[in-house]
Amino acid sequence: MAREVAKTHPDKWITTLAYHFYALPPDGFALDPNVVIQICLGSRALAAKGPNGQLEADERNLSAWAAESSERPKYVWVWYIYPYGMWFQPFPAFIGNHIPQIIEEYVQAGVRGIFYEPS
Repeated sequence: MAREVAKTHPDKWITTLAYHFYALPPDGFALDPNVVIQICLGSRALAAKGPNGQLEADERNLSAWAAESSERPKYVWVWYIYPYGMWFQPFPAFIGNHIPQIIEEYVQAGVRGIFYEPS
């Protein structure tokens, strides 16, 4: 689809989310240059540290997309809503001192913008 759009509308982009099973760059084929990636990250999950934690998974995904292409426009969709609204109502987390660090990681990865989904 992206290739056909580029033929008729070379100044337009196709946007897709890098999310869940499709969080990492595709293996075995290259994305067309007019595909913009929006990487879904759960950066609020500060308690989920460790080799299988959310923050480490976010870092791996961000690094993989940064390595995939330095030219491709990349954005992030930041999930700050969870675990709010699930089976329990946790005390609101204050992560203000964490935000500058992750913003710097986004900048280093070539992220151009953020969609912020608050609780």
